[in-house]
Amino acid sequence: MIRYLIEYHNYPKSMIRIESGLKYDKLKKRSDILVYGKQGEPFLVIECKSPDIKIDAQVLNQVAAYSKSLKVKYIGVTNGLTHYCWAIDQEARTTENLGDFPLYQ
Repeated sequence: MIRYLIEYHNYPKSMIRIESGLKYDKLKKRSDILVYGKQGEPFLVIECKSPDIKIDAQVLNQVAAYSKSLKVKYIGVTNGLTHYCWAIDQEARTTENLGDFPLYQ
């Protein structure tokens, strides 16, 4: 997934963090992939599962909870075979399925 972001979407390696710590409802959690924007703000969080794990509501709820804590613009999930990405409007509480990950901005 990281290689895909770097090679096909121009994500700089220096702005990608793996297993970054975060707090959600007083719990300590870890995001699998966290990408920072050009101003150093959280930009995209991705939850990674193994190929034998189906991407279901539980996985989506997990990454959605991380997005609330991190205030990212985009969330994604992958199991290495299937990938999904959504644009998030935190204030309006809406999502838009993008079909692919955004180019780095």
